Amino acid sequence: MPVWWRWWRGTSHRGLASRALRRPPPAHIHFEVRHPDAAGLLTELLFAGDPWLGGDAPGEIVRPTELAGSDPPALHARFDIVLQPG
Repeated sequence: MPVWWRWWRGTSHRGLASRALRRPPPAHIHFEVRHPDAAGLLTELLFAGDPWLGGDAPGEIVRPTELAGSDPPALHARFDIVLQPG
C-alpha cells in the first residue's frame, strides 16, 4: 500500500480541512550530519526573503546571491556546519 494512501485513509474530513487552512512551510533544505567522533546534527537551511518565513525560524537563514557566469542562472549561499565532539 503506498504511503500516500495510508496517510489519506487515516485522515478524517476535519483533519483534511485543517491541513488545507495551514500556511505552507517556507522553502527549506534538511541536513542530517553525523560523524563517529561527534554528536549528530539535524537542522534546516531557510532562505531570507521567503514570504512564508515567520519570525520563529527553526533553522539557519541564508540570503542566496546569484553565481556569476552560471548558465543557466544559479544561486549560491554559504552555510557552515560545525559538530561538537561527542
